[in-house]
Amino acid sequence: MPPCAPGLAILLLVLAGSPTVRASTDYTISAHAVEDINFSDGQSKNGNVKLNHKLKFGPHGNHWHLIGLQFSSVALAQGATVSQATVKFTAKKAGSGSLTLRLRAVLEASDTALDDSLLTTRTLSTAEVSWAVGTWLSGQEYETPDIGSLVTEICGQASWTSGRKVTLLVFLESDQTSTDREAKDAFSDTCLLYTSPSPRDS
Repeated sequence: MPPCAPGLAILLLVLAGSPTVRASTDYTISAHAVEDINFSDGQSKNGNVKLNHKLKFGPHGNHWHLIGLQFSSVALAQGATVSQATVKFTAKKAGSGSLTLRLRAVLEASDTALDDSLLTTRTLSTAEVSWAVGTWLSGQEYETPDIGSLVTEICGQASWTSGRKVTLLVFLESDQTSTDREAKDAFSDTCLLYTSPSPRDS
């Protein structure tokens, strides 16, 4: 597989299936949104959402950034089990300090695009994944832990159909004293990568 293009966020899906075949597919991010959340009361700071704004994860002054990531046209059947999924980012600048993020999926009855609706009002998955983020160096790639459980829960909805959008939210779990982590603009490269089903390694 070619390396992640600069500024590209990729959702990598590995489908659980027969013991002889594995299908993996890469999706570029199609939209993202940011909602600032107060440390003091956990409420939306300004009551609005910034679409396709800077991808800064973690704390910023007296608030933190709740990030929504959306991937379009995800070709998974209803009820599909996803054995592995990750999101990759390319760091725009260096960041250090202890930082733990939490990822959850958005459960939507219809194929809903990210808009100016508050991210804090979305229905969330039961499954969640903690991400202990280490030091980031500018220009280097960083990958989330396995979020296959989140995507599997999305596909398990009775309303899910292949080709819909997958939306993830990234929360701050801890720590308020860390510097944020900023990823490069996911729209700086428009390539969309796919890999065909291939024999599973023996």
